[in-house]
Amino acid sequence: MGCGRSSRIFIWQHFTRLTPSEVLDVIPLFHPIWADADPDDIPFADQHAAHGNFRAWAQLTAHTRTALARTGRPRVDQELLRWAFSRLALPPTQPMPPAPPLSPVTVVIDRHDDVIHTRTALAAHHLPSGRITLHPGPGTTSETGLAHDFLATLGKPPLLTGRFPAGRQPAWEAAAAWMTALPVTRLTVLRAHRLTPRRIMRLLELRALTGIHLPLVCHRPHPPAALHQALRTADYSLTTDLDAARRHYCLERLAGRWAAVGAAALIEGV
Repeated sequence: MGCGRSSRIFIWQHFTRLTPSEVLDVIPLFHPIWADADPDDIPFADQHAAHGNFRAWAQLTAHTRTALARTGRPRVDQELLRWAFSRLALPPTQPMPPAPPLSPVTVVIDRHDDVIHTRTALAAHHLPSGRITLHPGPGTTSETGLAHDFLATLGKPPLLTGRFPAGRQPAWEAAAAWMTALPVTRLTVLRAHRLTPRRIMRLLELRALTGIHLPLVCHRPHPPAALHQALRTADYSLTTDLDAARRHYCLERLAGRWAAVGAAALIEGV
């Protein structure tokens, strides 16, 4: 029998954590993405994730490179770093906290396809507050097309450069990455009655991955069969009341914008 592993070790060497000043000196030399980063972003990453641990810096670098490739950003920034933080594994001694329960999907019924419903949902779009309203483009039912619409709504490039393995959905991966990095907490989708079952399932998968609130607006008297089918395994609520819809859009937090929308609707005779 061979000797145990300990007999093959000549000397044990204890490594201490990098000090903040050592991090600023060493990490830009570790990988080009840090050499090109804003100097303030390196202490930010160390304070929130790496904590002077070189192994943690190696993991963070790998996830940050993935985020750069998926989003097309030219350099590291704090929004992108927040997404990378969420991908880091916790040490074995630190248990993974339980995921918060998902909020029910909200189905908003706009019985008469009233323009005030559309304007209300669009008025709730406020990316700095984590709320976006997606108005899917007409003329396509593809899943990738919906992801492109979503990235464009976020103000991000919908077309990603590079080659990807077969079976990958880089546009949806980029959408999930940006939602986590920005972060987006509420996604309102207009014209949901026109979504195919596969498109709806993509949105539900995005909800499960990111924990977003997901109001779906159907501009017809009843939800379509495709939506009923897709929501069989999800908790959801249904409302036909415009004031209740406003609360689901969190529009009460933007009272000034809502007043402007209401005034414009009255002027145009809506």
